[in-house]
Amino acid sequence: IRKFAVQGVTDGLETNDFWFKVKAGAEQAANDLRLVTHNYNLYKHASADSADSYSEELMLQHVIEASEDPNVDGIYLSIKPTSAEFRTAVTTAANLKPVVSINAGIDRSVLYSADSSYLLNFVGQ
Repeated sequence: IRKFAVQGVTDGLETNDFWFKVKAGAEQAANDLRLVTHNYNLYKHASADSADSYSEELMLQHVIEASEDPNVDGIYLSIKPTSAEFRTAVTTAANLKPVVSINAGIDRSVLYSADSSYLLNFVGQ
């Protein structure tokens, strides 16, 4: 087993079939790579009165928790929220561990550098 743990943080909702496919693909990749841990949970719809309902604040909290968790080695996330707080949280996370975006567009992928908020690699237009 590889001693590598990955945390997914996206704006994915339980009611959107797209995110079920993302989750299934991520879980299959984690199994194929025999990662020691892979966590990724979908949010409930914002209209559902629940602690697990999607909000930018909750997603921000999950990025911060993943970046500070010593048991998480890398993070993948969607870049939907655009607030300065969210950008700061992503920058902070990238200073601590590898951070890669998903769902940045059909023809692009973003990998943030571990030593700054600059993009290490950008594939696409």
